[in-house]
Amino acid sequence: MQRLKHTNNIPEIMPIAGSDPALGLQAAIELLSNAGYQQGEIFWITDGISNQQMKEVSDIFNDSMFRLSVLGVGTEEGAPIQLTNGELLKDSRGAIVVPKLTVNNLMSLSKSSGGRYAPMQADDSD
Repeated sequence: MQRLKHTNNIPEIMPIAGSDPALGLQAAIELLSNAGYQQGEIFWITDGISNQQMKEVSDIFNDSMFRLSVLGVGTEEGAPIQLTNGELLKDSRGAIVVPKLTVNNLMSLSKSSGGRYAPMQADDSD
């Protein structure tokens, strides 16, 4: 497997910067539906979701027979992201990006869709 090259402060695994959970989760529902599944559970591993994105994701799951379960990664205090070249990830204004785990938002989304929320743990309890 070939890794994407690092350019313009974008982490190497992602081709573009940004976050659009609604688009990704809608694609997951469509893929499952196209494969013949009419209901099921989608597992999302994330550090959070903004308040602005909450309604859109909630609406997607309110209109489907799929549940959203979330594995929360990170801490509520947040931490900077170190790139492979040793620099810290920065936004378009040059400020260091410090993603923070949004536990309440993630718990609310998973609960409203009938799914579960668990914080990532170092042992097998998650």
